[in-house]
Amino acid sequence: MCVFLSLIMKRENNTIEENEEYVIRNADDLQGYLRLFFSLVNQLLEFENGKKSEAYISTLQKYYKQSLEKFSENAEYLFFTGYFISLAEWLFGMKDLSISNAMKKKAFALEPQNLLYQWSYEVSIHNKAMALRLADIILGDAKTIEWLKLRGEYGEEVLDAVRCIYRR
Repeated sequence: MCVFLSLIMKRENNTIEENEEYVIRNADDLQGYLRLFFSLVNQLLEFENGKKSEAYISTLQKYYKQSLEKFSENAEYLFFTGYFISLAEWLFGMKDLSISNAMKKKAFALEPQNLLYQWSYEVSIHNKAMALRLADIILGDAKTIEWLKLRGEYGEEVLDAVRCIYRR
């Protein structure tokens, strides 16, 4: 069985507060937002409830809205943020996956040659056969794997999701 956010037991190098502080100081850094989203979703799904959980959800929604204004035409942002939303749309204040799916579709439309973005889109529309074929190609592509690993834990998370699809 595959468990998304499979790196859940591995601690982020930075705390949520450190990631938030980084975003405040570097408001145009896409990677900062993505690290913050990953750490918040990770923490909220596995460890938090109560008042701290409410504060983290508020933080997540605040920075999601802020980042969407900055990066809504950036394929990498759309891909990763769409992925995070698909794990727990309610944390982002959504009732369904329509925005997540639209983000994945737009990422693929912006960069149609990117097989990782296509894979994510195919998963979102439940095209299992194509998602499996793409997962096979992606897992054999050292450049794509390296690109994901360079993104740190959130890139590793997506790589684990690709591996999970492939093993099914």
